[in-house]
Amino acid sequence: HNLAGSEHLWPSGRIVARQLVVLWPRFGFRLLAPHLRRLLTAAEGLSKASMDAAREFRRDLRTLGWLLHHSYELRQHARPLCAELAIRAARMNHRPETLAATVGIAANSGALDDRGAL
Repeated sequence: HNLAGSEHLWPSGRIVARQLVVLWPRFGFRLLAPHLRRLLTAAEGLSKASMDAAREFRRDLRTLGWLLHHSYELRQHARPLCAELAIRAARMNHRPETLAATVGIAANSGALDDRGAL
């Protein structure tokens, strides 16, 4: 699957991401960050509830990754959160697909670059 979709979706992705840049202090730090942290904590383990939480966590990360792919402006704001999630996932006992999603989102945010947060 291609997270970028088609070329027809690029302008709409950039518009949504630019609007999120303005709202990032409220949306990113007060709503999205606690939600993703809660899901990451709940996703640890092998129970049915943890597998459901892991699936929802990966879905939310794919959505955020799509926005980061389309908006360079949002990357610098989301970089600390994405780096934190990657570090937390690496330290916890998660399934490989969940760990891969967190590393992918960290890469999309630029946290794995030479000057990145990691």
